[in-house]
Formats: sequence, C-alpha cells, structure tokens
Amino acid sequence: ASEACKKNFLIIQSHSDFCLHDDVPGSVEDAAHDYAKVCGEGCAISRKRDPNLSDCPAPVCDKRGEEAYVAMLMADCLTDCSSIDCVSNYKILRTEYDNCPGSTLSDSVVTGIRNVEQICAASNCNSLISEKSVAEQLICTTENFLGAGAIAGIVIGSVVGAFLIVGAVYLYMRRMSGTSPGIQVQDKAVGR
Repeated sequence: ASEACKKNFLIIQSHSDFCLHDDVPGSVEDAAHDYAKVCGEGCAISRKRDPNLSDCPAPVCDKRGEEAYVAMLMADCLTDCSSIDCVSNYKILRTEYDNCPGSTLSDSVVTGIRNVEQICAASNCNSLISEKSVAEQLICTTENFLGAGAIAGIVIGSVVGAFLIVGAVYLYMRRMSGTSPGIQVQDKAVGR
C-alpha cells in the first residue's frame, strides 16, 4: 500500500477506534477493519471515555472476548441484551475489543461486535479508566504502532539480513580473487 493509503487508513482507523459509537458511521467502522487487512493494524488506540457510562472490567487480552461473544450468541443476546449474562459478557467483549491487539479476537468476533453494539448500547461501558489514560494514547509511536513481536521480528530480520549481505560479499570477493570457498577435490592417482 502507498504512503498516502497508509496515512488515510490511520485517520479512518483512529477515528473508528477512538470516537464514541454514535459519532462514526457504521460503514466507516466496517471499512477500517477491511482496510486493516491491506494496510496493517495501525496504531493501538482505545475508545475515549463517555461521561454517561460506568467503567468496563479491566482487559485481560486472552480468549475472554471470544468466550464472551459465544456466550452472548448462546444466550440469544442478539435479540435482547437485558439479561445479567448478556450485560456482563458484553462488557467483557467491549473492553477486550477496545483494548487488546487485533490478533486477540477472531475476524468473526470483530465483525460480530457490530451486531450487538446497538442492541447492547444500554450496557456500554468505558474501557479506559481515566482521562490520563485517554491522553497518553493519542500519539502514534512505534510503541503503540508496532507490537513487541513485530519490533523483535524487525530487529532479528535486520541482523540476519546483515549477515546474509556480509556472507554474499565475502563469497563474491573470494570468487573475484580466483579462490573458491567450496570443497576442493584433490586428484590422487590410485594404483599407479
């Protein structure tokens, strides 16, 4: 993807993730997920606080979000989200979706949360605990743009790439100087 495409994706993605549900059209939120497959994950940014809501439970970033969504489907929360099970599972799903890396939730859950947001709107909660936590995440840096695994991969790849380049230069220089680094076979006369 071009730099202009990546920049525009980050604008869409940051608004989709940060703005309150009713502030961003559903088509824009859906597009952000579609473009993420081409442009990458973007910055890690959570939804801003809504003064009318209570706080969500703290995110854990394991399979809890998946389990909460399945429990919501089993409890028929897609048609009525007023039961205690639906409310508690929606709050778990909300905090995991808003705060955890994209790889924590499957594509079907990421798409599925759109199906329950309207129905469970009365059960919504703030996934960021303080205004300070909101302010701290508003600048896209390498720490919140790339995960630790991605940064480690880049470092390891760079080191391996450097060794490969040095090795290739060494082999090229040996070849140009007329000596071969390969196995040399000596011709020995047997039985003469």
